Amino acid sequence: MASLALLSPDVVKRRVMVALELVDPITGRLAGAEMRIGGPGFATPSVTRAGQIVWTDPQPPLDPADPTPPPDRKLAVGAIADRGQYAAYARTLTLPVRLKDVPPPVYRDVLVPTGLYQVPAGRLASTGMLIDAAASRQPVAGAKVRIWLQSRNDAAALDSNYQGISDDRGGFVAVVGDLAGDAPMPQKPPSPDGAVVGWIAFTLGATTRHSPLLPLRQGRLHRAPAPFVWAALAAAPPALPAP
Repeated sequence: MASLALLSPDVVKRRVMVALELVDPITGRLAGAEMRIGGPGFATPSVTRAGQIVWTDPQPPLDPADPTPPPDRKLAVGAIADRGQYAAYARTLTLPVRLKDVPPPVYRDVLVPTGLYQVPAGRLASTGMLIDAAASRQPVAGAKVRIWLQSRNDAAALDSNYQGISDDRGGFVAVVGDLAGDAPMPQKPPSPDGAVVGWIAFTLGATTRHSPLLPLRQGRLHRAPAPFVWAALAAAPPALPAP
């Protein structure tokens, strides 16, 4: 019986043209899988297991000895989060002519969480909305939002080391980041729910205003029950209790 000769399938080698890393600033992980990506003129990108967004190059690499290489290409990237948890992203990437044995460029940008962002469990954070005045109730977008805490070691204010931005709805998420070995002052008397002394500062342009002390708790998300009103916020931080 004659043996059956099987044809080997063609092997298609895909070469990465460019990689884009969109970083969640709160967790530090890549959030490519949570974004809907577009780039006119190029094929739809894929997302690696690590969260990198990659485009394959339809053109073969050029010989470095080519005396007339084509000009650099441009890729206009637009990205929208699946659940609106990040602000819309847009950037034009420059794609240099790809030469043999030269790795593709890798771009890296940090996303901006919106008020719809889901804070990971176990983080001290606050979420809410910022409006201009009680009468008009217009959302305030683009305000910088930061949690401040009283230090456990003294009466000084302790920067949370993370700055949120209010979105088009006035929504925001503020998270406490790395406190560099310090810790927030517990409320007095200490409570079993880990209440600490802290408030939120809102900065719009060159003006900063402050909320009253808030019921913040270690490892918990504080959801403001009512919008913060810019016109009613204090010009000075709240008075801190004695340590």
